[in-house]
Amino acid sequence: MTTYDEAVRKWGVTRLSGYRNIKGKFDETSVTVDFELDSGFNCCGGSDPDCYCSMAESPSMKAYISYKGIGKFKPGKIEISYIDFAETLREMLEVP
Repeated sequence: MTTYDEAVRKWGVTRLSGYRNIKGKFDETSVTVDFELDSGFNCCGGSDPDCYCSMAESPSMKAYISYKGIGKFKPGKIEISYIDFAETLREMLEVP
């Protein structure tokens, strides 16, 4: 059975491989992924659905993918600033 860490690492490798300037220049075993969840900010404490506030913010999630470079290629980190949870989970399950 694939562990969570292994599934997330494989997903990160797949995402990094989509970048032409990075593809093949990183150590796949070094890839780590950190997800950051921002729960957002409700106005009126979330008690009034008709309440409007300019400070309102929807929940969001980001991913930070870190890797070690191969040869002269330096280590790096990329940020994926919008993560759709359902789509990301689907992608993780489809990675061989």
